Amino acid sequence: MPCQGEKGADDEVIQEHNVILGDDGHGPARQGRLVALKTILELRAAEETVDVYTVEIPATAANGVLGLIREKLPGAENTGLQHLRRFVKPEFLPERLRTAISGSRHGGLSPPNPTLQLLVSTVDLIPQDALLALLSSSPALQASLDIHITPVPFHPPTSAAQAARWTAQYWPVIYKRNNPFGPHPHVVERAEAELHADGDAARFMTLAEQAAQDAWRHGLGEAIGAVVVEPHPTGPPTVLVAGDARWTGPGAGARSGPGNVSAHAALRIIGLVARKRRSQTPSPLFTPAPGTGSKILQDHPLTALETLHFSNAELDPNGYLCLNLTLYLTQEPCVMCAMALLHSRFARVVFGRRMSCTGGLCASAASPGEGDGDGDGGLGYGLFWRDELNWKTLAWEWEWLTQGEKDEDRGGKDEGRVGEMVHA
Repeated sequence: MPCQGEKGADDEVIQEHNVILGDDGHGPARQGRLVALKTILELRAAEETVDVYTVEIPATAANGVLGLIREKLPGAENTGLQHLRRFVKPEFLPERLRTAISGSRHGGLSPPNPTLQLLVSTVDLIPQDALLALLSSSPALQASLDIHITPVPFHPPTSAAQAARWTAQYWPVIYKRNNPFGPHPHVVERAEAELHADGDAARFMTLAEQAAQDAWRHGLGEAIGAVVVEPHPTGPPTVLVAGDARWTGPGAGARSGPGNVSAHAALRIIGLVARKRRSQTPSPLFTPAPGTGSKILQDHPLTALETLHFSNAELDPNGYLCLNLTLYLTQEPCVMCAMALLHSRFARVVFGRRMSCTGGLCASAASPGEGDGDGDGGLGYGLFWRDELNWKTLAWEWEWLTQGEKDEDRGGKDEGRVGEMVHA
């Protein structure tokens, strides 16, 4: 609904806005960090364990015992556990295993000579009594043997941090700097370095927040903002800005209900990209008039901030859809918008706040730093990286490291707080 003194948000640009960043997109911004989202397969793999046999043997007998196992139990080499160390010195075992092994020794005494813990095989390959008989047949293992059963990760780790956690919890793990369940770590790290360059990620997230507040204060929609960035190797990036506009156009209400669902911030920014591309390559079939657009999609600038960036933007004339573009959002997009950004072929997506009841990108419901989760709450769809879909995008959750105004600091929904049930 139009604010006092405005001539109608659907048809004219609202002139009032408070600039946080300079006209060139630079200026003060709070600092934060990127937390890469994990895929559904990564999270499932992190939870799957398998029970294995381990046994303490003299260090001098290691090669002979391993040869015996390979000869008599060939399946032990094909269990997919190559990410686990086969031999481990007792001092490098997790504390719980060291305690269990020490307590099971005869008389609780340490062996007189150096020993190693051998990971034999998964328990489904051979019964424990049969394994004991097999190992006892080795001349080097005449002393009594204590076979232990312990759970270990069935899949290889996907990060150095995960490998360290598993080593401390289960068994020493080898990290081969690979990720069979999601984007390659090198690709993610390189993208993060590019996003963080010159403080760009923090500046563009701040700009998205400005667009969100403009949308709310002008009565256009929820306090949700979006920024699209196209990098240029020889100059400043191209930037487009859009705020939510669900209270405009068909289906809009007085800040209640779903409103115009086609005017979510993510959908509007996609529309602005399309409109800009068409305006740069006029065709006899379509000649967009300045300041006009679909009242359903609201694919034209509605505020001075949006107009400023739209007017100055020069997208790659050979660009296709949103390929090679990065999208910054103040909130995790809903399922509808998440699918729209995938169909639009965005290269990267960064959002500021997880929407636990409506978001479509996150795959986990755990908290950052706890296990292998990637944020508070979530529906668990993980749409950013699914084998069933014909496009994948890199995605991050943005965490502010310096204090700034939060939703709850603005005094509740009447001051722009976006509720948990809102579809961003």
